[in-house]
Amino acid sequence: MTKRRGKALGALLSLAMLVGLVCGLSLTAAAADEPFDLRGVTVTSTDYEDYEPGTTTGTVCGKTVTFAGWYDNAQYTGNAVSSNFGDGPYYARWTLNNTTVVTSTVTIDFDGEISPSGVEGSGIAWDRNTSTLTLTNAAILVPNDNAIKTFYGYAGTNLTVVLAGSSTVISESGNYGMSIASDLTLRCGTAAGSLTVTGDLYGISSNGDLTIADSAVVTASGVHKYGIYSPRSLTVRGEDTVVTAVGGSEYYYGVYYYNDGIYANGDILIADGAEVTATGDGHGIRGENIIIDGNGINGIDVTASSTQGQAIGGTLQTTLPVWEGDDAATAQPSTVDYSQGATTEAKFVSVYAAPTPPTPSPAEPAVITVTFHANGGQCSFTSAVAGEDGTLDQLPTAAQIHHTFGGWYTAKNGGTQVTTDTVFTKSTTLYAHWTKITSNGSPGPVGPV
Repeated sequence: MTKRRGKALGALLSLAMLVGLVCGLSLTAAAADEPFDLRGVTVTSTDYEDYEPGTTTGTVCGKTVTFAGWYDNAQYTGNAVSSNFGDGPYYARWTLNNTTVVTSTVTIDFDGEISPSGVEGSGIAWDRNTSTLTLTNAAILVPNDNAIKTFYGYAGTNLTVVLAGSSTVISESGNYGMSIASDLTLRCGTAAGSLTVTGDLYGISSNGDLTIADSAVVTASGVHKYGIYSPRSLTVRGEDTVVTAVGGSEYYYGVYYYNDGIYANGDILIADGAEVTATGDGHGIRGENIIIDGNGINGIDVTASSTQGQAIGGTLQTTLPVWEGDDAATAQPSTVDYSQGATTEAKFVSVYAAPTPPTPSPAEPAVITVTFHANGGQCSFTSAVAGEDGTLDQLPTAAQIHHTFGGWYTAKNGGTQVTTDTVFTKSTTLYAHWTKITSNGSPGPVGPV
């Protein structure tokens, strides 16, 4: 394909888009121009052959990604094609933080095989023998399906996800960030690792026991359901393990359903100094028994809050200090004995560490307006706003027939004269003082007129 053909296709696309707008139809660039596959990324320009690696950007799942070249295969093998385009197809390669972006579901099938083909190497490594998926600065951004999924036929293997670097997993349009059909363990290996997961329904969902440990830093958000969900138990342990979960709500047949940051049908154990923060429209944390055990390690810190219900859904069991209230600002030490388990109606609960009230936003600086009253004359401007130091850059000039201007004062009669060095602490009005000129041209008595 020549440059001219590419420009012609761009013109045809623009015409097609115009027709679509007139007819009330929707048209995507990829559908209108088959040789170039944008891989689900939205880009404003349809001059595909002019895309510059490292410069052209697009968006997918709310993230800005950078173009890294056109390839004649979906696995991005070989060299990028930069000229002499043929009939294609050509696949756009995109990067986020220098890692190739995956925009289709990463699937582990019934036989333990990973797809799509060639996905390994994009910050993703799969060991079928140990059922271990390693994410290293991975970016899995899927606009219309689950982001990571395993099938029930492979459920007996129990999946381990090892985190290294900082990985991002996002699924939109009514789907899951991670949908795992087995037990699931999220942990770090020899290096520090973090994972941010967002799903339009669930952030992270397992079909078995779920464990987060070994210094993993995990943030999971479910826009309409749960940030983290397990139909059995959830365990979070480890002094450097940090979990943040956010649950949302959904509107279904005229009814709002408020969901949880963390929800497990069985017990939830938070131990060994792990840090957990969970917020939900329904509950922050919900389970049969929520057991918080410091095991003698200082630093365990669990905070749960709800916008519409109770912070804790289920029985809270801990010997650590508990604070309760409507929010962090009003929380007080609890008088309830939770050592044997008890329930709470509080919308905010903090365990071990005293809650830190939100830092109030700094007040907007007051606007100090100085108004000028000409007192029978005229002035060059009638008001001014004082600067941050409370002073004025200049004072207006003033004039009145047969009068000499005597300056600006704080009162119509008398008062204190002001200058550009005067500091104002509030809005005020200043008055012009005048001296009348007598018939022989000499000033009359000094004083305001």
